[in-house]
Amino acid sequence: MCKSSAPCIIFLLIVLLSSCSKGKEISRIVLTAHDKSLLPYTLGDSVIFQHSGGFVFPLTVTRKDISLEKTESDDGGDYTSFEVLTFLLQSPTPDFSLRFRIHPLEMNYLNSFSLNRQDFYFPYAFSPYWDTLPINGQIYHDVYLLTNDDMSSQEVLADSIFFNSSHGILQISMNNDETYRLLP
Repeated sequence: MCKSSAPCIIFLLIVLLSSCSKGKEISRIVLTAHDKSLLPYTLGDSVIFQHSGGFVFPLTVTRKDISLEKTESDDGGDYTSFEVLTFLLQSPTPDFSLRFRIHPLEMNYLNSFSLNRQDFYFPYAFSPYWDTLPINGQIYHDVYLLTNDDMSSQEVLADSIFFNSSHGILQISMNNDETYRLLP
């Protein structure tokens, strides 16, 4: 028995906290080869873009990793873990930060792309918008299109993003008619 109340309280707190259920992983969903091949970038890659005004700049892949996330549970109970593939491409001039997050199909989450703090979402199982599309004198195949549905802002924002699995981002079109195009 405890002779002093402080050690007894500490002991009881330790017992209570260690007996709290934190839930356990009931399943783990991993990315498929298709998920991992949606974008062609590797860490350290630089891709060269040209602004419609002629300015040429690199976007560098500063992050490419697979992290493990888990479903949320209101009661802290059991959860499902799932992999998420994240790409981050950055350029200091212009100040661009582009992030892709790819989720497994089974999670039924929307994949996301963000340009600085502007988000675009796209379903996992969506088809290319164009079979072929010429950009900067180059023909690209199986081109996907992401569009910004909310153009109510007066600030300059991206209104469409073009990409494919073999070359990545092909073009970024802004709401002020400026474009950023991948140089072949």
